Amino acid sequence: CRLPGVLPGQLSSFEPSEAATRRDPLYFGWKANLSIVRALLSGTVSAQQCLDRPTYPFLVMVSPDDKLVDPSACKALFDQAPSSVKFFESATFKGAEHELHNEQDWQKPLETASEWLVSVPAPTVGGTQTQ
Repeated sequence: CRLPGVLPGQLSSFEPSEAATRRDPLYFGWKANLSIVRALLSGTVSAQQCLDRPTYPFLVMVSPDDKLVDPSACKALFDQAPSSVKFFESATFKGAEHELHNEQDWQKPLETASEWLVSVPAPTVGGTQTQ
């Protein structure tokens, strides 16, 4: 049984990136079978069951226009995470699709992550900051 998978244009709005993905013989996303769907659902359930555990710095970046994941669900999961150091960014990526790193402005998510990481305080061990 084959199910519709990722549709062209849902991964990236940058056509050269989409074209490269379509040519990749290892990419299965245009069609999905039930075993792939089962594995993805199983992984999703496992991740959701562990969401109350992270206490490390937690960064979520999602396009408000993402058609593969619901940005409001990403925000809800982010809000549930108990990390005290966390950051959610969505508006910066307006107009982008799912794979932020495969957009024409691929530097934007890297810059956003780098700027946030620099602001994250170093962890302490026994009262001393580690590097």
